[in-house]
Formats: sequence, C-alpha cells, structure tokens
Amino acid sequence: MRKTAAKEFKADLLEKLKNPKFAEHYLNAVFEDGSREEILLALRDVCEARGMSNLARKTKINRKSLYVALSSKGNPTLATLLSLLSHSGFRLSVQASKA
Repeated sequence: MRKTAAKEFKADLLEKLKNPKFAEHYLNAVFEDGSREEILLALRDVCEARGMSNLARKTKINRKSLYVALSSKGNPTLATLLSLLSHSGFRLSVQASKA
C-alpha cells in the first residue's frame, strides 16, 4: 500500500527532527513566527521524533496526557513544557524583541 503524501511528509519530518540541530531550528522558527497552536504541534512533532513513550517515562507524564497537552487545543503547564524540552535536549530562553 502506498503512503499518502501527508504521511510521507510527516515521516520525513520526524526523521529529520531526530537531528538535534534541525529540531533546534524548527522549534526556533515556530516560536518566532508561529501561533500558540503551531508551537504546540511543533513541540509534539519533536517529541514524537524523540519517542513519546520514552519522554512520558522520563517526565513521569502519561503518554496520552502528553498527546492531549501538545494538541492544537492543548494547554500544558509551564512545568510540562520545560520538562519536555529538557528531556528532549533543549531549553527555553528569552531575548529582547527588536521593537
């Protein structure tokens, strides 16, 4: 059976997101220009690439709860976001805007 274009795209994206530098650029781009929903879905992509079950175990958060928190309608706590980023090999930082 042939994969649909969307499934092929997603599989290719998840494979690329296994590379920490690619994932870093991906997250930075979406944090800079994305909506709240886009940011959550990008974090979900990175978490899926790194293994959602593994992250659930490391963060001590139920896997299903992670999928809900990182959905377009999710509302994860700051603690959850920081834990996911940390266990994925990233950290959150802040910089002054150019305004």
